[in-house]
Amino acid sequence: MEIDGYLFVIDTAAKLHRYLRVAGWFHHETDALARVSLQGADMLAESAETGFDHGGVLPDLGPGKGFRIEALMADDAFPEDAAVVFETRAGRTLTISLPDLIADREGRYAAGRVFDRFRDAVNGRPGGRLLEMGGRDRSRLGDRREFTGAAVTVLDVIAGEGVDVVGDAHHLSNLLPAESFDFIHSRSVFEHLLMPWKVAVEMNRVLKPGGLVFVTTHQTLGLHDQPWDFLRFSKDSWPGFFNAGTGFEIVEAFEEREQFIIPWLWRRDKPTAEGSVGFEASGVLARKTGPAQLDWPADPAEIIETAYPDTPDGAP
Repeated sequence: MEIDGYLFVIDTAAKLHRYLRVAGWFHHETDALARVSLQGADMLAESAETGFDHGGVLPDLGPGKGFRIEALMADDAFPEDAAVVFETRAGRTLTISLPDLIADREGRYAAGRVFDRFRDAVNGRPGGRLLEMGGRDRSRLGDRREFTGAAVTVLDVIAGEGVDVVGDAHHLSNLLPAESFDFIHSRSVFEHLLMPWKVAVEMNRVLKPGGLVFVTTHQTLGLHDQPWDFLRFSKDSWPGFFNAGTGFEIVEAFEEREQFIIPWLWRRDKPTAEGSVGFEASGVLARKTGPAQLDWPADPAEIIETAYPDTPDGAP
């Protein structure tokens, strides 16, 4: 966020029970941050620090740009009405709401930009056919409403409102005509696929040459929809699924929305575990370049005996 030449970005606004941590960086060409504090929050104790190096901006903006606030809150609720007060050495005071700082940081993530690229391609081809893979929308995410110009077919393993085809994505080519779609969109589905490498080949079979795929899933996230929560994906995993063998090229891959990974029980061999990082979201935009050269004839139904749970709407 920028106000009158003052730049400040938070990279952390995290709550762990009653502990709150807000941290980021601050920059001005001729001024510097003297103090930072939290207001509008019911705190039992607060500790704040400024002027330390922030690795993310050190090469470009120089040393001493970091700040952090650590607070013990009176209760477990996130302080939605709180604001961060920045006081500079030149006597300037800037007070910014914590939700606004969070929204500014969220706006800097890559997924929105990559999704916009995919959405614009879809809407730029009126009448183009889009397959929404895993589109039951029990989370009320509603991405398909973004595709105003497309003929959308919704596939899900469970019947539900708006679902056109009920079936397992591992068998797409048995459920849908070959090379019948211009686009495939899949959100928070790949972690629930027993063999996503097989699904990548199946996606190729129902996608037209040159067609685009946009997939988002998770790299670090709590287990959910068990027992059908199988895998997690880093940004660097996508070439294993979308490659020349499966008939794709990767246009762009990303991971974002950082997560702390902290053991429930402190371990002497991991004294700085809070410094480790995971990412809630991982995704890829890929283009079909030709037919798949690989095949996995295995059937998940012959490997596992469980079924995907019909999780209630709104459940995690």
